[in-house]
Amino acid sequence: MQAAVAALRGVAATVSPAAIPQTPSVPRPSPPSVIPPHELNVAAQSHGIEVHRDKRTVEYVGRHSADVGAIQSDHPACNNVEIYYFEMTVLEKGELGRVAIGYSPREFTLSKQPGWEPNSYGYHGDDGKKFGGNGKGEDYGPKFGKGDTVGAAYSLSTQEIFFTKNGVKLRTAFRRIRGELFPTLGLHSKGEVVRVNFGQAPFKYDIEALLCETRAARAAAVEKVPLSTPLVHSVVRQYLLHYGYRDTLNAFDSDVGSLCGTTSGNDNGPTSMAVDGDDAPGTSGGSASASTATEQQQQQQQGGVTPPWGAHWTDECALGVRQFVRQRVMAGDVAGAVGCIKATYPQILEGGPGTEVVRFHLATQQYIELVSAGSIDAAVSFAQSTLAPMQRTLAASGIGGMVAPPAVASTPAAAVPAAAAATARVPAAPPPVAPPAAAQPRSSSAAAAAGSSGQPPAASPTRTPLPPHPRGHPCHHPSEAELRDVVALIAYECPPASPLAWLLGPVQRERVADAANAALLAAARGLPLGDACTSGVERLLCQLVAVQATRYELNGSQGGAFELGEHLLSSTTNKQQQTASPMQL
Repeated sequence: MQAAVAALRGVAATVSPAAIPQTPSVPRPSPPSVIPPHELNVAAQSHGIEVHRDKRTVEYVGRHSADVGAIQSDHPACNNVEIYYFEMTVLEKGELGRVAIGYSPREFTLSKQPGWEPNSYGYHGDDGKKFGGNGKGEDYGPKFGKGDTVGAAYSLSTQEIFFTKNGVKLRTAFRRIRGELFPTLGLHSKGEVVRVNFGQAPFKYDIEALLCETRAARAAAVEKVPLSTPLVHSVVRQYLLHYGYRDTLNAFDSDVGSLCGTTSGNDNGPTSMAVDGDDAPGTSGGSASASTATEQQQQQQQGGVTPPWGAHWTDECALGVRQFVRQRVMAGDVAGAVGCIKATYPQILEGGPGTEVVRFHLATQQYIELVSAGSIDAAVSFAQSTLAPMQRTLAASGIGGMVAPPAVASTPAAAVPAAAAATARVPAAPPPVAPPAAAQPRSSSAAAAAGSSGQPPAASPTRTPLPPHPRGHPCHHPSEAELRDVVALIAYECPPASPLAWLLGPVQRERVADAANAALLAAARGLPLGDACTSGVERLLCQLVAVQATRYELNGSQGGAFELGEHLLSSTTNKQQQTASPMQL
């Protein structure tokens, strides 16, 4: 987290999401090239060369000294990687050793050496010179001939091209290079034979070591950015406070020695907490939060008077309620959570503006818990009395299926802030699978009573099941399609073995707990629900992703998109995350 904060400060200390340009002044990038070159393009080659049957070995067969034989790869260099690299080994030098390696655009003339035409770049073996689009060579590196292996690297992240010889990196040859380029070979004298390696065999040059070195240097630069310890503590504390993790917050305050400190984000103001982690809303901690919230609402209704303790103190007092509700939801006791909300902040469940989201989540989760417990009759009754009216309301609203948030890599810069949190913490959604034998649909009348015709009304074929909820997005508007997925759970004889088994996992409960927490937080502060959906650190990470996405677009959408998860999680943690709660992040 500290690295993420430092990276943001170092990259764009004053950039806000609103300041991200709507239309960056760069050429629109070509579609991403994700298919790597595999062989030489024998469908388009110069008449002066002959490609062997392996499609990776080429020989010069020209009859005139003016005949240049050039050939490109079958696909352009991948532009979704930091560095693309390939090598060429000179098997025979021929009469003059006029062998060249480099890159060229799609429209390159194959009767020219790479580097002789605009937007092409080459390193030539007969004189060791580099050619950058004008036919005039410049001194660059050593000559190369029979037995030598030379490589060409296209660094899409830094917009540079450099070459290697026999495993040794040479200096940067060309800068400010951007766009689609094909690996290209050139031959120009009798008897020349070369073989290209697009990765089918180990490279002479250790390109992976270079990538590791580059990333390590980048990480070291981030770590050098000064970041005050109080700021880090403040961000962590606000996160714990925002999501209602009272016991962890007390332990954190004790460890950092800040029982009285400041927080960031929406939680401004002094804090002074002495709460018992076992307090439920019916005890001192919970009842105090309920009474202060009620007093605040009464004062605001009577005269618009702001309570002297302010919004932050109200948030502190609601901490016990929010912790209790989260614990009940995570334990599968949705009825207990609903009872707590009714006793403390009843307006959340009374159908006011903005409350339909949390009411939907609580109702659907209560139904899921009934199905999970095997209480089929109770689940059918609940669906008919509570979910059916919701279905009619959603159908009347005309809201279709809930679509998973787009990936940041393909999101326009202006839309990134809204999508950033959606990619910051989302584990991969479970793929739809065919129901096994144990997951056959119920043949009893229960399925029909819940709205099934005997076959499981699975998720719409045009969308994948709803992904595990990303932290910071408990406020997505519910959809009729999502409700259909939930109701379909009852149609399976063994729900844990069904394609909808992901609804029974802890991540789904975490989603509902987040929605309830956001609603309670908003009610305690007197704010609209949407203003309490995310913590300060998540807005910070959202900003980081937005800045990185803008940089990626300004670089022509090449060089590999920024993936926040790669910087926050190890591969082991990622695997564990598939079955764990998001809070383990």
